[in-house]
Amino acid sequence: MQNKDLLWNCRRGMKELDVAIEKFMATKYSNLSADQKQVFSDILKTDDGELFAWLIGSYEPENDHFKAMIKLLRDCVK
Repeated sequence: MQNKDLLWNCRRGMKELDVAIEKFMATKYSNLSADQKQVFSDILKTDDGELFAWLIGSYEPENDHFKAMIKLLRDCVK
């Protein structure tokens, strides 16, 4: 995914998600490996409700790669 497409996909329907993802993009994204960047891109395809539930810890994603990325996102917004 190209950066402009990625940035567009970072825009969500929930202000809370926008704030968390924007902070992550500004502070952590450039340090991710290519594989991690792909996982992040895949997570952005998740519906807002599910992504928000993962971020607030209501439940965990089943995918181990998603779990690791959600932990990075959570750590970024603490």
